[in-house]
Amino acid sequence: MTAAADTVSILFFAAAADLVGAERLQLSLAGPLTLAELQQTLFREYPPLAAQAKFLMWAVNEQYAAAQTKLQAGDTIACIPPVSGG
Repeated sequence: MTAAADTVSILFFAAAADLVGAERLQLSLAGPLTLAELQQTLFREYPPLAAQAKFLMWAVNEQYAAAQTKLQAGDTIACIPPVSGG
């Protein structure tokens, strides 16, 4: 069993949560991982999310992050779809 310290939390907001069917996932890290690699894993697992890939913003520990950002155990990743309002 993997300890919680070896995981990252992934938060999905609004339409992204609808596409995944959850607002939060925990993912075990088997080794070093970049945000881009995590995204590819999620897109394989959740094809409807992949269809919206070009519209999504991503943050790591409450800071917008680039695809090459290295993830570490305990990180919180947010998947943020486009928002609208007035």
